Amino acid sequence: MAIHTMRILTNRKKRRADTRPALLIPDTITDTDVRIPLGLHLLISGTTGSGKTNLLLAILSTLICRVEAGDVCLLAVDLKDGVSANAVKNLYTSIAGTIEETVVLLQKVRSLITARNQWLKENLQLEIQPSQEQPLVIIVIDEALQLYGAIDPDTIKQQRKAQDLLDQILLMGRSTAVMIIAAIQDPRKEVFKLRERFPERITLRLNDKAEAIMAMNQTAITQGAAPWLIPTGRPGLAWFYDTDAHTAIRFQAPYINIDNLQAEIENIRPIDVSQLFPDSTQPPSHKEE
Repeated sequence: MAIHTMRILTNRKKRRADTRPALLIPDTITDTDVRIPLGLHLLISGTTGSGKTNLLLAILSTLICRVEAGDVCLLAVDLKDGVSANAVKNLYTSIAGTIEETVVLLQKVRSLITARNQWLKENLQLEIQPSQEQPLVIIVIDEALQLYGAIDPDTIKQQRKAQDLLDQILLMGRSTAVMIIAAIQDPRKEVFKLRERFPERITLRLNDKAEAIMAMNQTAITQGAAPWLIPTGRPGLAWFYDTDAHTAIRFQAPYINIDNLQAEIENIRPIDVSQLFPDSTQPPSHKEE
C-alpha cells in the first residue's frame, strides 16, 4: 500500500528581501532610499560630530506615518537628561532621562515581551505581526555608552540592572516585535559589551580601520567600506552593510531641520503609555510640558 505524505512546503521560492518592512532613509548622493530592515536591532556607531543625532532624527522622520497610524510605538532612553528626545517628544510614548527611569522603562518592556510570548504560545504563532493592537515597539537609545562607566555604587547597580534588561530584550525582542536602535561613539566590545546582539549596523566616521571592522565586519571593509576616511566636514556620511544583499552601501543622510520636524509632528499623538503597558503602573516619563 502506497504511503502518501503531506507536502507542507509546496512553494520553495525564496521570499524577496525587499518585501520586508523597512526604514527608508533618503540618500542625498543617489537620490534613492537606503532600506534598513524594520524589526531587526540596529547599531549606529560614530565619533563626536559624525552626525549620529541627525541620523536618528532622519530615522524618526521616516516613522512619523507609522506612529500616527498606531502600529509603531517609540520609547526613548536619553541619559543626557532627556534633552535630545524631548525636542521631538510628540513622537515618543515615554522618555527615560535618568538611569533610574531607564531601569523602570526596560522592566516594563521586558514584562511586555513576556506577555507577548504568552500570546504567541496560546495562539500557536512564532512571531508578532505588528498592528494597532500589538504595535512594533522601538526603543531609541542615544549615547548607549552612558549605560556604562559609573563610579558610585548605587549608579553602578542601576547600570547593571539596565544592561541585563537590555541584553534580555535584545535576545527576545525580534519575535515579539520589539526593536532596539542604539547609538554609540566607541564600537569596541570591551566598551559596549552588547555589540554582537545587533545584526544591522550603520557606521559614520570612526577613528581608524580597527574600529570600523568592529563596528561593521571584515566583509564590509573588504568590499570598500572605509568610515575612518570620512572627512570631518561630512556629518551624516555613512556606511551600511546590507545583510540581505551582502553589500556595503555608502550613503549621505539628509540634514533634518529640527524646527521643520517639530512643526510636522506638532499634532501627532503617539500611543498612550497606559495602552502599551495596561497591566502595570505607568513608568516615569521625562517629557517636559
